[in-house]
Amino acid sequence: MMLESKEATEGLVKVLQLGATKYHRSNWLKGFPTTELVDSLMRHILAYMSGEDNDQETGLPHVDHIQANALFRSHNHHNHKEKDNRERSSANTAKVSPWDVCNV
Repeated sequence: MMLESKEATEGLVKVLQLGATKYHRSNWLKGFPTTELVDSLMRHILAYMSGEDNDQETGLPHVDHIQANALFRSHNHHNHKEKDNRERSSANTAKVSPWDVCNV
């Protein structure tokens, strides 16, 4: 049984290769502030949902940038809790629906 998609994996690798060239190989392993990652993720989601298939800067599909951002966020969640700079209520009870944030 295959648990991954060859095409999706290749797309992710292209985004990672671009990042390695633009920044530094495995730079993302150092972690990023949560808000920076989520901002990038949302920009790619909104562009995609607006009908734009490829990122204008890189020429790569937004869906591949989306999965790279999700990978980075997951890595941060498990390895860089100190990078989590989300705003929180004092009781941490505020619940935000994805539909409140992204009404495309």
